[in-house]
Amino acid sequence: MTITDNGLYLTIVDGTQTNDIFKSLIQGVVTNGTTAWIVYRYANDRTNMHCSTGHDNNANVLVIKSGDLTDPIVASGALLRAWILDTLDNSSNGGNSSNGGNDTTSSLVGKPSGGDFVTSYNDGTSLDCDTLPTVHGTLIDEDIISIVQINNSQEVVKTFYRNEYAMVVTNPAGTTYRITIADASFAATDTFVVYTNIASNTSSGGGSVANAEYKSPDDFTATYTSSATITLSGLMGFTIADNSQLKYITYVPSGGSGAATLIQGESGVTFSVLSNVITVDGAGTPFASGDLYEIGINGQAKAFDASTNSLMNSSLNPPWSRYTDAEVLVTASDIGASDGVYIDQGSEIDMQGYNTLGVFVKFTVSDSTTNTIKILSKHTSAGAEEFVLDTAVDYIKTLGDASINIYYEFETNGTIPYLQIQSAAADVNTGGGTEGTLEINIVKSYK
Repeated sequence: MTITDNGLYLTIVDGTQTNDIFKSLIQGVVTNGTTAWIVYRYANDRTNMHCSTGHDNNANVLVIKSGDLTDPIVASGALLRAWILDTLDNSSNGGNSSNGGNDTTSSLVGKPSGGDFVTSYNDGTSLDCDTLPTVHGTLIDEDIISIVQINNSQEVVKTFYRNEYAMVVTNPAGTTYRITIADASFAATDTFVVYTNIASNTSSGGGSVANAEYKSPDDFTATYTSSATITLSGLMGFTIADNSQLKYITYVPSGGSGAATLIQGESGVTFSVLSNVITVDGAGTPFASGDLYEIGINGQAKAFDASTNSLMNSSLNPPWSRYTDAEVLVTASDIGASDGVYIDQGSEIDMQGYNTLGVFVKFTVSDSTTNTIKILSKHTSAGAEEFVLDTAVDYIKTLGDASINIYYEFETNGTIPYLQIQSAAADVNTGGGTEGTLEINIVKSYK
């Protein structure tokens, strides 16, 4: 026996019998041990089946044993199923085509074990479904696509399709949902595979790409209110005008497992908001106290000014805001120790990030003459080297021979990291009198 991938369909050859099945019609693959069952449905037009062999009404399951295959060579039914599903994923139709096919590999499937929920026998005409995923914890008639009945010899007894058999879903107790098919004849030893049209991406949060302009916890806070409601607070820069802005809710249980994403409009899930309380409908009761939430909400794009149709741009540290308060450099400091010898006034001044130094000088002359101050440049903090500017008038200022309050301003052009103020008098204390004194305050700015 061989199986060939022909793009849109698989060709299965067993001796003289050939079956060509469109991938879009494959409902799923059930396995047990070395056996795999390919479950498919008929197209509305039987000629679209592209089958070279005849089929009666029940010929919609192909049974394949992995040991009978010569191409591909696989060791088990599970590996054969994986190979078939891989060909479906890589097909141009993706298993979901205009022919009406359903990609059951991305929909919830119920099994006795290992499925998205648990199926079990109830009575001769009904089966039970339990432990449905939290994000889709309910089941209704319209959710069912097909049900495969398998006996204790692992043989497919019958496949029930919704367009052929009436299926009624009830909720007899708690989280148990019961599917009843009046025409069925189930045995207590039977097992069941239930295919649904419920997108499985809602159960893991990994299918659809969920994104929004504003998200908690960065843009606002989301806290548990009840098993189906969350309260929002601290919304900054946007408002919720209608329910369509609500895009997704990712919740992480406090236990650390079972995290999932609910998406507005997917798998019957709907969000609504009233007074900043979000209510979730169609997903059961997914929330519990202690959960962590990321909630995505759309709104006007951040930093967009609708009145000018432009993005706003603001500097966190604009030049006009870069200045310091007045700082006392020295008080009552002698203008000099020796005639004509400059001395430092205060410590060096760090000008990094600023390009202008304002110097407020209060000079009391006493008996000093020919009084001056100057500004020296330094490239290294606490460095011994000090530099004069090219033009003396730019860094030497004459105070004169009278007491004075005067303001000087020095430009660094952003290239001088450190400055040092010095002062001197030609005659510090004329006639043995009193030395002149300085009080200096400084302000740094960027302009």
